[in-house]
Amino acid sequence: MIRCLQILLSMVFAASALAQCTGGLQSITYDTIVSSSGNDPHTFLLNQFDPNLGTLTDVKISSVVSVNYGFSLTNINKKPIDFTVAVGRRDDFQSSVLSTPYSNTINASIGTFYLDPNQTVTRPLATVINRYTNSIDITTNVVNYIGEGAIQFDYASRTYANNSGSPTYQYSATANDTIHFSITYSYCSNFVLANDITQFFAKKESADMVQLTWNAIRDLPGRTYEIQWTKNGTQFNKIETLPSSDNINGNYTYQYEINNNQRSLLGFRLKIQDASGAISFSPVKWVDMKENLSSGFFLFPNPSDQFINIVFNKSAHWQVDIISSNGMIVQHNDFNQCSSGEVLFTRHLSSGVYFARIYDADSQNRYSRPFVVK
Repeated sequence: MIRCLQILLSMVFAASALAQCTGGLQSITYDTIVSSSGNDPHTFLLNQFDPNLGTLTDVKISSVVSVNYGFSLTNINKKPIDFTVAVGRRDDFQSSVLSTPYSNTINASIGTFYLDPNQTVTRPLATVINRYTNSIDITTNVVNYIGEGAIQFDYASRTYANNSGSPTYQYSATANDTIHFSITYSYCSNFVLANDITQFFAKKESADMVQLTWNAIRDLPGRTYEIQWTKNGTQFNKIETLPSSDNINGNYTYQYEINNNQRSLLGFRLKIQDASGAISFSPVKWVDMKENLSSGFFLFPNPSDQFINIVFNKSAHWQVDIISSNGMIVQHNDFNQCSSGEVLFTRHLSSGVYFARIYDADSQNRYSRPFVVK
């Protein structure tokens, strides 16, 4: 009975949340298109979601792939062979915003060819995979997608022959691909933006201080300004409420000292209430209050076969997970109060793309770097 009650309450809450989106869900997409040989790494930088647009509800990451492939196959056996020619395609991508790397493999059959000894079959470049979609949908923990910067995705593709019929044959192939990589944000724009607040700014004054400034072109008597902060762009916390200056044009400056739990990306906005009770909001302004350290790491050798070295960006308690392209953790290492570390592979790693997921246990920041095992 208790379990049924919990499910019912969840359904009512979801319906209520949807009903609050009075204008209906909207979406915005950022994308990029690249063409390459079919076996190249890529780095994509796509915009984060602008919280001034509304409340982010879900994120879709998509890679639409097309592959062209041509080949020449010769039977070098002393007897006729039925060869089946196919193309394998593997797509992997990783980012610090993803909890696990994405990996997907598909197989495209080209055909079966009966070849006599020394007979050759040749096919020119033709489309063998047409607009195949790899995608991830994120509906929880969307905070890392919110901000005014960009998100980096490290992408690795592999196109290869997947033939059968005989282990001995002479073969050559050419390939190219097109990748349409995109991120789509669905959001609800359900709050009223104030149209008489100009030049609202938030800036980092020091490691512990944020300065907020704004101008009101019609600073009405009885108006109040509630200053709010957020980490995720959805849950806002009150800092202080200020009364209006009762001037025609009000100029405001506010100094806010953060605490240790706020050393992260912080958003600030104003909740404005007029004497009539009407409520509006300023846009959200974001300030990076994390420690001023470079997020860069140096990982070498790459490609590798037995170990990698990582030069960290500071001395700290570092935890390193080696993750395969299918998301499995194959090794874990701890480096306590170190500025660099050597990761010796404790078992043989198959050739392919791997990711070093690096965690700063002191600041709780996460990073990721791809590398290749040859």
